[in-house]
Amino acid sequence: SSHCGAARDLVQCVWLCSVTLVGVMPPATEVVDTLVYLDIDGVLNMGVRDTGRAPLLLDESNCCLAMSVRDSRSLKPTERESVEKLQAVISHISGTASYKDFACDKANRYSDLLVQRLVEIIRAAGAQCMVVLSSSWRESKYLARILKLEEDISRHLRRKFAFHAATAPVRERCAAERLATIGEHLAQFCAGPMATSHLKVVVLDDFHITPFDGWLCQDAPMLAPSSAEQFLIARAAKSTPGVRIEAKVVHCYAEWRTPGGLWVQIGSGLTPDAVRDVCSFLAPAPPARAAPVRR
Repeated sequence: SSHCGAARDLVQCVWLCSVTLVGVMPPATEVVDTLVYLDIDGVLNMGVRDTGRAPLLLDESNCCLAMSVRDSRSLKPTERESVEKLQAVISHISGTASYKDFACDKANRYSDLLVQRLVEIIRAAGAQCMVVLSSSWRESKYLARILKLEEDISRHLRRKFAFHAATAPVRERCAAERLATIGEHLAQFCAGPMATSHLKVVVLDDFHITPFDGWLCQDAPMLAPSSAEQFLIARAAKSTPGVRIEAKVVHCYAEWRTPGGLWVQIGSGLTPDAVRDVCSFLAPAPPARAAPVRR
């Protein structure tokens, strides 16, 4: 058992200290044609921006608490804002579903429905895909959560799944720092031996519940997900000019103003439209039509 404990400590150390998780679970093939960078908070769960404080997790406990408040005017101003934002999210309809349907349980802190949507993307990515953990959950204190998430992904995927790699263990305080960290990992990967000459890159992230409103990443303004895509393509090309990169950034984010004037911003989780867009992006290009033969 001491050997098992040492092995577990070693795996934990690899998570902390290495850009790629050598030995954790290599891809099924020696080359990789698809990278999927996965954030968890705001992608596999929903978080509500709470002014000046950590985001509010849309879990069953917070939903019950918010719905139990009949008159928020009796609360302190900061508490009232938090409760009213949660109430607005709970009652909000996205497509045919209410956001409340995606509330997670407090133990796992992710929605099983959203995990199933992720599995659709992993299936579409194929056998030469590497899934890279870019979430703050890559910190060692979240290892138990990650192992449970891997179990649930495996259950839906009907095969063994584990994350192949993680981005560098740096503290990211804003959207720009998250994107820069992903760009650095992508550049290092492209310079290594496993990248194919044509690489597709998918990023699933809420970017700290931040809109694309012109914030700068290494002096480049981010005005839309396409700005982040171009940033990643340029970052990879700078280190490895010979690799052709296609990028798809899925921004799991929504915002609206309530009838009472309250501004609500959320990490909105993977939507069906986002899953369809990514699967379409990952689909192989149709074969070129042969030119007609002339006599």
